[in-house]
Amino acid sequence: MKKFLLLVLLMFSMGMSAQQFVNYYYWGLMTKNGVKSEWFTTNVKAYYNYGNDTTKMKFDVNGSAFNMTQVGVTTKETTSNGLTYQKLNMLDDDTGESATVNLYDDVRYGVMIIFNEEGPGNSLQFAP
Repeated sequence: MKKFLLLVLLMFSMGMSAQQFVNYYYWGLMTKNGVKSEWFTTNVKAYYNYGNDTTKMKFDVNGSAFNMTQVGVTTKETTSNGLTYQKLNMLDDDTGESATVNLYDDVRYGVMIIFNEEGPGNSLQFAP
């Protein structure tokens, strides 16, 4: 019985552990129609598990904010260069437009937002 109660307590605590965290990014790279810009300076504050909800993200880019909600499950993927990342399918809370968010395991690569509604080759990448 003790083991069962311990297991239930462990499962409950794991379900309650979705705490909001924030990453700061100071470099940006824009890709439009497959053409990449030069890296530029920016000021991005990214909230993950926004409001302690594992399906929510908030991006504050140079003072302009947008919120996103995850649809579907998170998958683990690898680039052709061997970088691993978490892939999340998201919807913009205001516009309903879909985007794919790639959150790289190596923090030096930051996060990439791929704008699905604008066609292939349109994204923003933010790095620390």
